[in-house]
Amino acid sequence: MAKRPTVSLGGPFLAQGDELNATLDPKNYSRYEPMIDAVRKLDMQRVADVYLRFYPLFQSAYQDLGYPNAYFNDRLVAVIDSLLAAPEPAGPIELTRPNVMYTFSDPTLEALPAGQKLLIRMGPDNAGVIKAKLRELRSIVSAGRPGAASSTGTPVASNTDRSTAAMLSPAGDSTAWLAYICFTEPPVSHTVTLYEFKAASLQYAAFNR
Repeated sequence: MAKRPTVSLGGPFLAQGDELNATLDPKNYSRYEPMIDAVRKLDMQRVADVYLRFYPLFQSAYQDLGYPNAYFNDRLVAVIDSLLAAPEPAGPIELTRPNVMYTFSDPTLEALPAGQKLLIRMGPDNAGVIKAKLRELRSIVSAGRPGAASSTGTPVASNTDRSTAAMLSPAGDSTAWLAYICFTEPPVSHTVTLYEFKAASLQYAAFNR
């Protein structure tokens, strides 16, 4: 059973109308508020710093997925760009219910990637918070400054973390990197095995493929 980074949303999915003529109920947006509040408080520079420290594990997992000559950081930026491109439909969003789950009546919306559809379902205000944070993260991991991406697509270490720069090679020893993280201050709050981290990394890399 796959582990999820968040708990399920509270309450049922809300729609107005019947199964043949329904629209997305704006009251549904409030189901996402606890998650949005947590995202709103994130310091994206610190998020990027954590990403940088774990990058060799992400890269190793990405290579295991079948991309030996590609960079995970490039994939991350591509996914961010995909999410930022999510449309913002004006007016009521029509739904249909062919089976158990509701779908968008507009085939163009229904054909969107899962991440873009999620942003639509959470409402424009909530989606705006997510997109703003994604823009912050993108600017850090893709620009030429501390925590950014190099010309090869690999994030580079900040000026205060040059001692770890040599460990950022895609072919680096992931086990050594994990040991470095576990025994460097501040210590991680819980134990993560290399297998568990790689499994989570693979699941993330495969999302929105």
